Amino acid sequence: MKGSPVFKKDVFFIVFFVVFLIAPSLYMAFFKQKPPWTPRLASHLYDTGNLFPRQAIQIPLFYLQMQTKKDGPWIALDEREYFPISKGLGYRTRFSRLSDIYLTQDGPICAVIGKLLADWFYRRHHTLHPDQLPPVSFRILRAYYRVGLQTGQGGWVQPPIGSYSENDIEVAYANVRA
Repeated sequence: MKGSPVFKKDVFFIVFFVVFLIAPSLYMAFFKQKPPWTPRLASHLYDTGNLFPRQAIQIPLFYLQMQTKKDGPWIALDEREYFPISKGLGYRTRFSRLSDIYLTQDGPICAVIGKLLADWFYRRHHTLHPDQLPPVSFRILRAYYRVGLQTGQGGWVQPPIGSYSENDIEVAYANVRA
């Protein structure tokens, strides 16, 4: 029934849906940019709705290292030894999840999380390896992995830190034990 209030309400919601969701989404799909007529909040919603409008060129991966002597070599650590793999995190470690959230950018939160992680690491390392020299310094490296480089079959394997160029590695956090 064209004159009924239910019909008018349905038409209103259909027009609203097309104008405020379908049209901007199609605009972003074809022109690869946000519609100029949309407010900022709506643009963020369209980014979410169009999931990943831009391709990632590189992603940050994190590595743990320690030194047992003040000027000694940095020893790469297997994070799986310190953090168990969790099925609930997509077969990743808690460190992977923590670093993805808090260590991807520099700032005060990175320093706080890094300090807490370093304190925990010193205690955990002593618990796991009481017969080894205690670490005197600890650092977290952020390496930028270029998407699409890995070849081969099977699941994801994080490349060794030695496979990156020096330009692709930076120190996300460093701690020297007093």
